[in-house]
Amino acid sequence: MNEKNVYKHQENVRKYPDACACMCVGPQNGEPVCPCRMRNVVVINGRYKEITDLGQADMGESSGL
Repeated sequence: MNEKNVYKHQENVRKYPDACACMCVGPQNGEPVCPCRMRNVVVINGRYKEITDLGQADMGESSGL
């Protein structure tokens, strides 16, 4: 990978943090999503649930919602 391609790859990783360069092959072995997305999936009570960590919560003032 040349320097220009490395820069473009790094730029895309920043723009699209959930995207993976896995050469996606689609869902495998009966799983609901492709392997690159399965890292955020767990089974709870026999159901697939997607879990996302959005970062540290500010435990200060309420957002008012």
